[in-house]
Amino acid sequence: MEIGLRAKGHSQRSDQVFTYHVRGCKRRRLQSDPSGISRMQRLDSGQGVFHYTQNIFISSAKLRVFPDFLRPVVQFFIPELRSVWDCNRRAQDILAPILAERVAAEKNRDHKHKKPHDSIEWLRNDTNDPKDKNDPQLRAILQLLIGALSVNTTTQLITNCIFNLATQPEYVQILRQEIEETLREVGGQWTMDSMAQLQKMDSFVKETLRHSGHLTRE
Repeated sequence: MEIGLRAKGHSQRSDQVFTYHVRGCKRRRLQSDPSGISRMQRLDSGQGVFHYTQNIFISSAKLRVFPDFLRPVVQFFIPELRSVWDCNRRAQDILAPILAERVAAEKNRDHKHKKPHDSIEWLRNDTNDPKDKNDPQLRAILQLLIGALSVNTTTQLITNCIFNLATQPEYVQILRQEIEETLREVGGQWTMDSMAQLQKMDSFVKETLRHSGHLTRE
């Protein structure tokens, strides 16, 4: 499936505003997740996770201006870096009781305890060092990085897909028909396997990435 670039008439300002609203919808969707990870979304207020990635890159750029021997001192005078540290501390406070709860259940070998299926547990299972596995500070930073990076990249992709559909509506019916047919085949239940059957949707998203991805945009 080949798609063209977004209409030349769209303004950069409208792009930014729409991206902001899509990001907000995605954040609210994350907050509705009933798993333990949803509690991390409480950080997403004010400047919180919303600007976490931005603050990391800005503080990194500012630090690189100074020679290596000055950075240990200069770091304390960079407001964006202080914001990152503050977010890390708040994330640690939220995650510590979640980890303690899971560690206690594992030690007691509670047969009723079902291992959560979330990114906290995935990363814990990928760690061999018991100390790192249950370190609230390390676990919190990893969760923040996952959240910040995934929200920004997927938000931009969703925004670009919607713009492409708006400027080329002939693809709407094609994609809708594929979705309806797939849903009928799988009994109306979305799963990873059923979504993998959406070949036209996959092609549309890949074409959007090819034209408007972070590495290919003009």
